[in-house]
Amino acid sequence: KSMRPTLVNVRCFIEGPYAVVSHEYHFGLSVIRQKVTLALGSRRVDFRTEVDWREREKMLRTSFPLNVHTDHVNCEIQFGHLKRATHRNTSWDFARDEICAHQWIDLSEPDYGIALLNDSKYGHRAEGRTVDIHLLRSPSSPDPHADRAEHQFVYSFYPHGGDFVEAEVFKRGYELNVPLQRLESIEGPAKWQTTAHSFISLAGKGVMVETVKLAEDGKGLVVRLYETGGTHTGIDLTFTFDFESVYETDLLEQVIRPIQEKGTTIHLDFEPFEIKTVKIIPKKLIA
Repeated sequence: KSMRPTLVNVRCFIEGPYAVVSHEYHFGLSVIRQKVTLALGSRRVDFRTEVDWREREKMLRTSFPLNVHTDHVNCEIQFGHLKRATHRNTSWDFARDEICAHQWIDLSEPDYGIALLNDSKYGHRAEGRTVDIHLLRSPSSPDPHADRAEHQFVYSFYPHGGDFVEAEVFKRGYELNVPLQRLESIEGPAKWQTTAHSFISLAGKGVMVETVKLAEDGKGLVVRLYETGGTHTGIDLTFTFDFESVYETDLLEQVIRPIQEKGTTIHLDFEPFEIKTVKIIPKKLIA
């Protein structure tokens, strides 16, 4: 049986670059506080949520009825995405009523779509034109105290032009999960450079730099990338330093083949959803 929390308080205000609608809900012994925020110049609506969850045998979900017509939903998984039906025509479709997705789930027509992003909730449902997300649950078994605590999480509503590949929804998922961090210098702003630059830059579409790390053997850097849209593509990867050599490796960083000697830029070709790991040996240590 579906039950709705009771809305007990609403406030609307401006907070810096954000327009905010603050809600407080009560449900049983639980309290839900939520800030619905829209940043200046952004298409993403964030639902920043705090829940003191004290229920038994209950599940907390939220749903979005959409004006998007499609027979499948696109679900992000690690290093790619998969598709699930939005209908329940077969017993297999009924069995897959709950969908696993990591950073986002998206309903798209050819020229328009809407993504539901999240930072920590991976259970979803998509039926007809409605998508929803599973936020909390409190079964009695196997853990009699499951989710009965204070929680903080964010989910976001992101409308976009084009389909999810053209709109680069994968980037929006990373922007929510790995946001920019501000650092303050104890030496004052005069010690910071005023020009912006990237340690690594990528020319091309549909490829994500997923990992940058020191090599396990201590010799050079390792960069892991993957193709996000399920298509063939090529990209140029440019570094802010000169390298002596670059190798393609497997996931254990064992060398497969040399790619290039000397330079600052390499070209990489990707097959659909291909993962590539490259090892870069700099000419000198990076300051």
